[in-house]
Parts: sequence; C-alpha cells; structure tokens
Amino acid sequence: MKQQEISYNTKAALAAALKARLKKQPLNKISIRELSEDCDINRQTFYYHFSDIYALMYWAFSEDMKEVAEQQHRALTWQEGFALMFAYLQKNRDSALNAYRALGHEHFRNLIYDNVYAFLYQTVQDSFRDIDLPEGSVDFYTAYCIIALVGVVESWLTGQLDHRPDTIIAMTANIIAAQIEGTKQIYGIKQTDAESSDKF
Repeated sequence: MKQQEISYNTKAALAAALKARLKKQPLNKISIRELSEDCDINRQTFYYHFSDIYALMYWAFSEDMKEVAEQQHRALTWQEGFALMFAYLQKNRDSALNAYRALGHEHFRNLIYDNVYAFLYQTVQDSFRDIDLPEGSVDFYTAYCIIALVGVVESWLTGQLDHRPDTIIAMTANIIAAQIEGTKQIYGIKQTDAESSDKF
C-alpha cells in the first residue's frame, strides 16, 4: 500500500472516530488522545496529519462535500443536486452543526458555496445564454442565485427555516424561475411557461 493511501486511510479513520464521538459528546469535550485511542494510533501520528481537532473537522466535512458533489454530477437537474445536499445534511445533522459552529460561519459557507456552485452554475448560465445583457450581468445573476441558496441551506441547518427540504427546493425553483423570467422581460425577451417549466 502506498504511503499516500495509508495517510488517507488514517485521516478517514480519524474522521469516522470524530463523527462517532460527536453523536455522544460536544466537540469541545473530545480530545486528541481519545481519537488516537479509537484509531489505535499515537498522538504524534495525529499531529502528523492534522494540527488540531478543528483541522480534522474541516477535512472531514470537506471530504463529505466532495462525496456529495460526485453524486450530484449524476443528477439530471439542479433540484436533484440540491436534494442530495439536503439528504446529506439531514443524515449528518449533528456533525454538520458541529462543523458549522467549530469552523465558523465563513469557512462553512465557503464549503457549501463550492458545492452549490457545482450543480447550479451551468443551469443559470444556460438560462441567460441567448439574452443580450450588459457585460457582467450573467455572472452577477449566477452569483446572486448561488449566494441565496447558500443562505437558505445555512438557515435551514441552524433552524431559522422550519420547512421540509422538498418544500424549500420547490419554492426556490419558483423564485429563480421568476427572477430569470423578469430579467428576460426587462430586456425584451419573453419566455413561455413551457420553456420555464422545462428548466425549473
């Protein structure tokens, strides 16, 4: 087994141990000694891979987001991609909330942003492809939609939005479709209801 693979397996084992303990105790009560014992390694090995538990948390959540992104690549619509993210967060809500609190608002949003960007970017770009908009407008609308969705995910995770994921996805689709339709009307291009429903 190559050293790189051994290193990854050690990181993955530590991440799994952290998630298991997060189901029973808060992050600030988990020690590096406990995680090392759970994985049958010494503290020096832990520090070879991570500077502290927060670095381990960041790595673990980043890896989870990569796995979700791989599933989203096979999704046929952005709604399916969004549903996959919600499914992950529902299944791992305790870990995700701990990641949110431990990593801080900015780092958590950046991780979610990258994930949402991956499955929504092309959809929004394609929706404006045939419209003669002022320079930079399409990128602005794309960023606007992605940032809005990141905020929705964050608000749902922290309990500020008390709605079912499928309801959130449906309402979000309506809002994005209305935004695109309004922009097209402003610039003189009318979209039919059929065309709108095909994309959203």
